[in-house]
Parts: sequence; structure tokens; C-alpha cells
Amino acid sequence: MYVSAGWKVFPTNSRRYSGGGLPSGHQEASNYAPAAPQSWSIDPAGNPRNDCAVWAAPGLIGIDVDHYGDKRGQDTIDELERKYGQLPATVSSTSRGARQPARIYWFRVPEGDSHERNQFVTKLRDVEIIQSHHRFGAVYPSVSHKTGETYRWFSKTDEMLPETVIPSVEDCAELTAAWVEFLREGSNSVAKRQSDLTWQQKIDVTLDYATGGDPCNVVLDALERYSKEDGSHYDRMVKTTLDLLRRGEQGHAGVRTALSKLQEMYVPYADEQGREGLGEFERQLAGAGDVIFNGEPSADRNGCRGMLGCGVSDALVITGSDFSVEEERRCWNRDKLLPSTAAAVITDRLPVRVSPSGELTAWVNGYWNEERSKNTIHRHVVALLGDRYTQTADGNICAVLQASDDSPEERDTEWLNVANGLLNWKTGVLWEHTPDHDSDYQFPVEFDPAATAPRFERFLAEVLHKDDVETVLRMFGYCLFRGYPIHKAFMLTGSGSNGKSLLLKTLVQMLGKRNTSGNSPQSFGAERFSVGDLHGKFANIAFDVSSERFVDTAAWKQLTSGDEVRFE
Repeated sequence: MYVSAGWKVFPTNSRRYSGGGLPSGHQEASNYAPAAPQSWSIDPAGNPRNDCAVWAAPGLIGIDVDHYGDKRGQDTIDELERKYGQLPATVSSTSRGARQPARIYWFRVPEGDSHERNQFVTKLRDVEIIQSHHRFGAVYPSVSHKTGETYRWFSKTDEMLPETVIPSVEDCAELTAAWVEFLREGSNSVAKRQSDLTWQQKIDVTLDYATGGDPCNVVLDALERYSKEDGSHYDRMVKTTLDLLRRGEQGHAGVRTALSKLQEMYVPYADEQGREGLGEFERQLAGAGDVIFNGEPSADRNGCRGMLGCGVSDALVITGSDFSVEEERRCWNRDKLLPSTAAAVITDRLPVRVSPSGELTAWVNGYWNEERSKNTIHRHVVALLGDRYTQTADGNICAVLQASDDSPEERDTEWLNVANGLLNWKTGVLWEHTPDHDSDYQFPVEFDPAATAPRFERFLAEVLHKDDVETVLRMFGYCLFRGYPIHKAFMLTGSGSNGKSLLLKTLVQMLGKRNTSGNSPQSFGAERFSVGDLHGKFANIAFDVSSERFVDTAAWKQLTSGDEVRFE
């Protein structure tokens, strides 16, 4: 199915992504040939193969967005979309389900010179650009070793495609000229900067991001994973090197020492295999500078260093210099940490509370952001303790914060949290963001009382009956409301290509992807976790509802009548 749809695919094993005949480095499209049938069942090392990988031939790229745990790839995309315009709707692949930002978006691009290794930038903050010389993409029927779920294809409207349907390469949207120029110019600037450096200078630049001192527990944990994780020694060395440098970038101590220990573990093994171990290790150190260069670092190592789309404001990406010597001294009685004092110092800078679900929550970028809280609080603890940081100290400080009785009061539904403040929808008054307001969301739009929307109004007039325009506008407004006083659900009907999907995409853009879910009505009551997906969301927006009968309507009735619903 893949070959007939125009894709260039290879068999692989989900636990051995880098081996067994997959293209590594640059490979020309003319050299591609479908793998022999027997190679889909076993690889050259005798390992069973049951997964499939797409190679991005010239003229095709994948934008791989990592957005889970402490990875904030969608924030990078959001920031870049404000600069270069919205990415076109396109087909995508993920093992994490619908409406989840973590996925690979596939686009068609101008082929250019297929021999040019730096045609496009390869890495942004928690985003990678898959292309002919860099990586490949796992697709159906592969099973993700991270989620344990099967990769599935999704349409341009983010609907999961049937297993028997593989989108064609022609279904991939063309990347806009502004994005192509940005990705290409970013790569050219990286190549230009690096071409001016000698081999040793590249290593020196990389090591500039490696902190000194004795390794803290976080760095030791990263180093220990070299011995524990699966994969070849080389792949583990590459991954561990980058991981250690990222820890140094975050301010953790002892990365230089850890890198020396990694060299001591890897080089003798590589030499025994007849390879140039030291050369391989130094090449990886120099290559790691490519990752740092791709992040567009500025000369100042404080703050976020200008990294594109880092998703955290300068005020929140902190280093030890943000806390005064006096503040740091107050947290210690000789060599004994005073957790209560340290917690108080942190909360003077970062409002923290316990959420209704019992989780520590920090006030980040204008609202109580449970999603980013763990990482943000951790950054502050690391910055305050510096070289004296330990996981035990971190846990003791968080225990004090957890014991705080500063829990939220009843939510005020008269205020909407928008990008430029708190809007009272009854009076039209806009106030500055404040942690005193119990808001755990933010709509990604600014309130402008003088704004007009002639294109949107013209669109509504073209696709709706005149009497329905007011109803649709009320639907948009109702989705901004946290409560459910009007027991109604909305269903858009009509023939294909009549504006339904565009209208719903506009609604999702107004509310923000994080504030919506996309489960089908039939899934409620039929799928175990479907109701739980609605928690904290303002609207469930399903683009294509199947004609399948409702097997269980009880959950649907509960949801649309405002009743309390239990969920997993």
C-alpha cells in the first residue's frame, strides 16, 4: 500500500531504530528500492521485524513535534507560527491519538539540490525536521516503544484513518514559502557559522555548555542510562552525550566530569571493535554543537539564550544568578538545608499552590499551568541550590510546598483568561493577569474591543443560512464558558466541502488545541478513557462523525445534561 501511495518505506524493529539496512546519512532517491519481502520478517542480526519506517525522499519532510513530559515542541511551533504563519493542514502520524500535538506532520517541499546535506535545519527546541539525510519516521503498523500503542495515520482534519487507508504523498500539504525559507535559512546560517570553526573549536564550543564541579544526581542518572538502555553502544553514546549537554544547559552540575566518564566507558569498547573510539567520541562532541547551533544561542548564557520557541519566558528560565547570594545563604544552616526557607524564597519569585487534584501547580505565563509546573518548579530549585542540588533536597522543598494550604477557591466564571489579560465577559473590562485569580487555562487570542472580522463574517454568510449565523456565533461564545447551563450539543450537517471543517478549525484555533478534545459521540460509554479526555476542556470537537449507531447513549445524555460523570 505504501509503495503505490508514493512512500519510500523500510522494515524496522521498534527497539532497534538505527539498524538493519535503514538508510543512514544521505541517500539519493534514485538509489531507493523497496525492501525484499523476507526482510520484513527478520533483520540481518536475526531480530524479528514487525514495524515500518518512512524515508523522507527529496521533496518531502516530516516535522516531528515532541510534546509530552517536559518536552514542549508544540510551544515551539506556536511561537514560529506567530512569525511565519500557520502551518497548512496536512496528514500526520502518531501513536498518541487524535488532538495530541505530539506527532509527525508530513509536507511536500521544493526538492532543491538532493546532495545538499543542510537543505533544512534539523533540530529546533523539541522539534526535529525529518529529511533525506536526517532520520526517518515510524508509521503504521509500527508500535511505539514509548507509548506501547500502534502508530496511526490522521487526515488533514485530524481524523484517524482506517487501518486499510494509507494517505498518498500527494495528500501531504505543500509547506508555505515563509516556512521553507525559515527552515532553509536556519540551516544555511548554522552551516555558515560552523564552517568558520576548526574541529577543536567546535568541541570547545560544545564543552562551553558543560558545567563543572561534581555531577549532581540528575547528571548521574543521565550517565547511568548509557549502561542500562537498549541499542548499540554508539547509539547510546550519541544519546547520552546530547542528554548530558542538555542537563548542563539547564544548569545541572558536573557535566564535564560525566562526559569524561562516558569517554572512558565508550572509547575502549569501540577500539576493541576495530573502530577509532576517540575519533567517534570527539566527532559526536563536535556534532553536538550542531544541535546547540540549531537552537540559535545568543552570547549570553543566562536566561533562555534566545532559543527559538523555547516556550518559557526569560523571567522563568532562570540560572543561579537570578537568586542573590543572600537568598541562597538563607536556605542553609551550615551544611543543612532549611526546606521551609528555601520554599519561601522560591514562592517569592514563583507563585505555587496545590491544585484540586492534589498536584503542585505553578503560575506560569498568566495562569495556573499544571502541565508546565513540574519542570518550572524544578528549574527554580536547581537555580537556588546550584552545585548543592540533590534529588533529596528537591523532594524536601516540594514536600513543604505540597503542605501549603493555598488551595484554589471556587472558580469565578465571569472572567476569561486571554493572552493579554483577564476579560470580564459581562462588562468588557480587561484586567492584568494575576495569580490571585483561579485560572488554570488561557485562550491563545488577544482581546481587542475595536477588532473586526470581515473575512470571517463573509465566510459565515457564504456557508450558512442567514438565520443560522447568530446561532453559530452563540455556539462560539458558549464554548468560551466553563459551565454547562444550556444543555445542548451542536451538530453541523451538509454535503462535503461546504465549510464545516473550516468552521470547526477556526473554533479550535480560538479555544486552543490544549483546551479541546476530539472524541466521536459514539466513543462515550463505549471506550474506557473517552470521558476522561474531556477533563479540563472547553469543548469536544469531532470533525467527522460516522454513521455508526450509538450503542450506549447513557454517557452521552449525562454529558449533555450537565450531570456529574465519573471517568478514568
